[in-house]
Amino acid sequence: MSKGVRFTFSLIQGLVTMALSFVVIVTLIASQDGHLVLEARAHLWPALIHIWITFLVSLLLATRYRANLGSEAELLPVLFLTIVLANIKILPLHQAITGTFLLDGGVLTFIYHGSLLYTSFLFLIGSLLFLRLSPSRIGFITFVGAAGSALLALLVPSSPNDPSFLLEAGVSDSLFLSICITLTVVAALSYLVIALGEHTKRDTRFKTVAFLLLTVGNAFVSISQRTFYNIIGLIIYGAGATILVLVSRSYHI
Repeated sequence: MSKGVRFTFSLIQGLVTMALSFVVIVTLIASQDGHLVLEARAHLWPALIHIWITFLVSLLLATRYRANLGSEAELLPVLFLTIVLANIKILPLHQAITGTFLLDGGVLTFIYHGSLLYTSFLFLIGSLLFLRLSPSRIGFITFVGAAGSALLALLVPSSPNDPSFLLEAGVSDSLFLSICITLTVVAALSYLVIALGEHTKRDTRFKTVAFLLLTVGNAFVSISQRTFYNIIGLIIYGAGATILVLVSRSYHI
């Protein structure tokens, strides 16, 4: 991936982060005088923390520590962007509180489902890179994954009028949810196997542990609509992000 492409993905991620942060802040302020103040705090704070952890880690890795990463660094700009995009799920709550209509419900569900599936796919591809998948194939594989995720997101039977979308976009189709969870579990198990491998190098072990925590933590935050699981996910995700930055800063962690 060329520097220009990486910069473009990072720029888009930054713009989406700022836009979603603005939406969260406006919604939190507007909710103070309404009956949804508790719901706003329960859903918006986890999303805000999630996108900012992702953005700060992305910024650090892109500007300071990328040279210490391996081929998995090629996936990170796209991966971090899709992770942030999945937090578009908060828009129904923004609309319910402020009455401001930002996106058509169909577009919202498409972006959310597509981002969710593509993130799970990219975490799986990341695990395969540690298992010696050829880095030269990353561009083609990520393109195919993006096309497949978009297609499935279009086909998944979902409705903005579903009760699960009243406050926050969610996955209402059990088959689609099963696909996302399966990809996530396979990716997490792959990272775990590599981390526990007898011949795994020290820096690789720490990186796979970091990606394992990021994979699991992100699933808890992005898929679940329950605050308890969101908080657990943020703790796991934050731990993974911290380890990734530390191991990328120095191979002698």
